[in-house]
Amino acid sequence: IVTEIEERLGEVPEKEDIISRITETTATVTVNLSEDWDKKTDRELPEIKNDIYEKVRNLRTANITMDEMSSSGGFSAGGAGGGGGNPGSGFMNLLGVGSQTESVHIKGRNFEMMKTVADDLKAILDELENIRSSNVNVRENVPEVHLLFDMENILANNMTLNSVSTALSTFGREYSSGATFRQGIEEYDIILKYDTPEEIAERRKNVDDLRTLQVVGSNSNIREMNELANIVFSRGMGNIQRENQEKKITLSYSFNPEINESKDLLESARLEIDQIVSEMIIPAGVAVEVVHEENEFEDFYYLIAIAFLLIFMILASAFESLTTPVVLMFSIPLAALGSLIALILTNNSILNANTLTGFLILLGVVVNNGIILIDYANLLRKRGYRRSRALMTAGIARVRPIMITAATTIVALMPLAMGTSEYVSAIGAAFAITVIGGLALSTMLTLIFIPTFYSGLENAINWIRSLNWKIKVVQFIILAFFIFLTYSYLNVFIWKLITTLVAVVMVPASTWFILNTLISARTTLIGPHEPIRIRIQSLVKIYEREGRFSREWKAGGKIRDRLGLEKEYRSWSEMDQLLWQLPIVGFLIYFTYFFLSSGFWIFIFSVISWFALMSVWNPFRKLFANIYGGLENKTLQKIVNILTVIIFWGIPLANLIMFQLTWNNLATVILLAVVWYGALLIYLTGIRLTRDKVDIYRLQGRFRGIRKGFYKFVAAIPVIGKKKSPFRALNSVSLEIGNGMFGLLGPNGAGKTTLMRIICGILEQSYGKIWVNDIDTQEKREELQGLIGYLPQEFGTYENMTAHDYLHYMAMLKNITDPVVREERVSYVLNAVHMIERRHEKIGSYSGGMKQRIGIAQILLHLPRILVVDEPTAGLDPRERIRFRNLLVELSRERVVIFSTHIIEDISSSCNLVAVLKRGDLVYYGKPIDMTKAAENHVWQFHVPSSNFRKVTENHLIVHHMTEGNMVRVRCISEHKPSEDAVIVKPNLEDAYLWLLRKKNSKKPIIIIPKDETE
Repeated sequence: IVTEIEERLGEVPEKEDIISRITETTATVTVNLSEDWDKKTDRELPEIKNDIYEKVRNLRTANITMDEMSSSGGFSAGGAGGGGGNPGSGFMNLLGVGSQTESVHIKGRNFEMMKTVADDLKAILDELENIRSSNVNVRENVPEVHLLFDMENILANNMTLNSVSTALSTFGREYSSGATFRQGIEEYDIILKYDTPEEIAERRKNVDDLRTLQVVGSNSNIREMNELANIVFSRGMGNIQRENQEKKITLSYSFNPEINESKDLLESARLEIDQIVSEMIIPAGVAVEVVHEENEFEDFYYLIAIAFLLIFMILASAFESLTTPVVLMFSIPLAALGSLIALILTNNSILNANTLTGFLILLGVVVNNGIILIDYANLLRKRGYRRSRALMTAGIARVRPIMITAATTIVALMPLAMGTSEYVSAIGAAFAITVIGGLALSTMLTLIFIPTFYSGLENAINWIRSLNWKIKVVQFIILAFFIFLTYSYLNVFIWKLITTLVAVVMVPASTWFILNTLISARTTLIGPHEPIRIRIQSLVKIYEREGRFSREWKAGGKIRDRLGLEKEYRSWSEMDQLLWQLPIVGFLIYFTYFFLSSGFWIFIFSVISWFALMSVWNPFRKLFANIYGGLENKTLQKIVNILTVIIFWGIPLANLIMFQLTWNNLATVILLAVVWYGALLIYLTGIRLTRDKVDIYRLQGRFRGIRKGFYKFVAAIPVIGKKKSPFRALNSVSLEIGNGMFGLLGPNGAGKTTLMRIICGILEQSYGKIWVNDIDTQEKREELQGLIGYLPQEFGTYENMTAHDYLHYMAMLKNITDPVVREERVSYVLNAVHMIERRHEKIGSYSGGMKQRIGIAQILLHLPRILVVDEPTAGLDPRERIRFRNLLVELSRERVVIFSTHIIEDISSSCNLVAVLKRGDLVYYGKPIDMTKAAENHVWQFHVPSSNFRKVTENHLIVHHMTEGNMVRVRCISEHKPSEDAVIVKPNLEDAYLWLLRKKNSKKPIIIIPKDETE
């Protein structure tokens, strides 16, 4: 077997030599890697270990176990004994798949009887198809030499058994000299041993040497061993294990690989072993125990559970609350996630004593950040702060100490995590990496998730307390049922824990969804006879607005700028921040290019180092530009620009060259070059598109098609592509809308559609509020949806269906399932829009106005109290427009109709109130008849010669003109008298509308609302 293992391992390219050590029942094969093993291939140590394991794993005649990798870069594999192993078996146990090797323990006092039971059980297991191999850890008939001492002779020669023991200690290949060496305060034992294997072979000792071994007595007399003892050849047991003063035999066995890969097959195979053991006839005085998964970390799990409980008790007593400790301990899962990621990224074992010790320490450290934050928030709430305000204030006030304490701990552990010596890398590195990963991630996420979880848990508890007791009982029964199923059918602890947590969260969440979404959509908040009034206050809508984090970050910069804290880099004294930035950049460079060995992480951290170097160089570049930016310093400016180009473009090129020299993989380097330089090109192009406000769709010149495609690609790339250009579609619009027709007037792009969609709940406002009868539409959006019917400017229908069938189909989608009620509702809406006589004709045969009426009928199916129609008369002929306008007036008798258009005639003949929007600003709000007052003394009429008419049109807004011989009668809008013979005329509604759009100062809207009973 050893020879076959050596032959198979001879194919490992990184090996230097293979050393085998063979005993009667076991053999150890050690693979020593060469000093430059990492340069021979691109494989990492875990890959080499897995390769070795795969080469020897299918030897059925022996159990193969592999020791952990040593710091010297070698592996040792044992065969024909031991328990066998599988890389990552600890993680397999964590997932519930099971370990590679399992065992049966036979305990008792009669060793021969125990051995018989073990042999019988081994014979049975060897016959099973699921068993790959088995082994009993008993070594029999091992050759031994027994020394039968003559105590009378020993005492007669003034000797003791200690004298004999001292002599026997020198019989091996190395022994203590009894002397010590002192260096400083340290003492070292001096050990004597042979130097070379040749000297060991030359001086190999046998039984004759043992007979002539000299023993020195207390009076310096010397006797040979054969004078003091009778030397007898014999055989005996090679090893006897004991546990609690009882003898113990271990029968180890391993399943076939396909059994270990399936949890169901593994449980079935284990059940078969249990059944075999239970049916065996066990002699009296012998006990048999089957150990399926021997967890060497059980004590650590117990300690972690105790630590959880103690931390919870301390926090509960300190905060006098049971919910606050739950919030604070929520940072522990975040820390565990960070530790797991850090261990995986650094190729460290996930489950071992060092990582679990680090996690134990981490338990008490990570909650500190949450304690600092929540304790101060509670203090502010006692002072009268609202919860949200207290959390924001606490976050701002405590972010500095939280970040500083975490950073100092992480920096202090970095040398230990980066240690490469034997014991440091094997013991301390895993411990430090566990703490660093957990603390880093938990600190970043604590500032976000802990306040959110704190607020959400408090809301959830208050909501549960407000529920009816019957709902609480139903929730408890469902939760208890899920927990019962979990602990009845799941065997793995981690899945029990996950399933329990999911049940605890999902049962209340499902209840909330049913009560607040499914039921709330049908809740009636406003009575059928209660008049509707919509109040809009300071409504703002910003498209392409940046995320909240970006806005808050920039807001902080603006505050620092207003306070004079933002540095402009106009003198060397402002460069003091480099005192801490330069050491960090230096550490990153060392860590990237001199410490890391993995090519992937070298690439990742080389990009991070490049960003860090750019952030340090930019202040220098600004400083040189501000101090030496004059015309007399062109040479210095050129040097600075060249250095900027080298850092920006040259460092990536240098990295790529280094990658090629290190990896010798041109394809990978070319791919990285495309990604890196492509990202730089996209970044610079995005800056140019944003800075120059390039309109991608109006490009001119050669290759505009190629440039258009590339610019569209850049604009689609997030973060590094084209930056968002926030556009304010509505700017602090405030108005009230009651029963009747309400008109929204304005040119294209004024914000009419945006306002209507916000009222309908399709869009979310950026700022401001909308109330329907004093009900906030943001808080009760689902409940208010049933009140609103919305007809967009462009909508689609199934034109191959009749109006009757189409409306029946739409009614079913609106949950009108009763056929009788549905038929009555369809007939009602067809009568309301005057289409009952043509209900059986296909929609495709209708005119534009008829299709608009079918659209109105569609939104009337659920009997809305608020109708919102967006430019419904656009594109209709005058006759159809009048019909549709009259239909809306008829419908507005019982409901609110919000009607947008840019046709003045539609407003003047149908609307009770009108609002005029201009580029998102409200410039008029009132009755249409009063709107003309806004243009009084600004509408002029005069005559001009035909030859001067073009000049007049360039300088004035012409509303109407008519030729009268050689003269042109002109009606224009102007703030000042346009001509000497110009006279003021009475404005009409169209004049007022054009004047409002032309008026420069539109920040203060004109509001003319008479106070009468209808308003």
